[in-house]
Amino acid sequence: MKIVNGSTVSVSYRLLDCDGDLVETTEPDEPLTYVHGSDDMLPALQSRLEGAEVGSEHSIELSCEDSFGDLDPELLITVPRDEFPEDAEIVPGDVIAVQVTPEEGDDGGEEEQIEMQVVEISSDGVVLDGNHPLAGQSVTFELKILAID
Repeated sequence: MKIVNGSTVSVSYRLLDCDGDLVETTEPDEPLTYVHGSDDMLPALQSRLEGAEVGSEHSIELSCEDSFGDLDPELLITVPRDEFPEDAEIVPGDVIAVQVTPEEGDDGGEEEQIEMQVVEISSDGVVLDGNHPLAGQSVTFELKILAID
């Protein structure tokens, strides 16, 4: 059986950053399962797996445009230090949840919570980055097709 739209596919994978460092991997007993053609996986990755068979192995490099996007400078924000609790222990590299209120004029926008990484801390403010940690770089997926239903 080959992968086609609508197939339920189970894969094991390793995700490598642009330097070849391991970012994420599946556990041997916990493969990633997705429906081919759905929004469950990157479209560019799915198109490269189209027609693959059980047991096949693939090393697929994706550009930033096809994976986690370009770095968006508008997603770097500085929040005044006094908006954080005085006793908050915040260090660069931390990922924190931030409540975001839609800008005026957004239709039907509701407050939402997004995760942002702490980039820098000063006495005046905390610089937060809302970009995906792999934004702006190419990535490589090493995959093995385990099952197709």
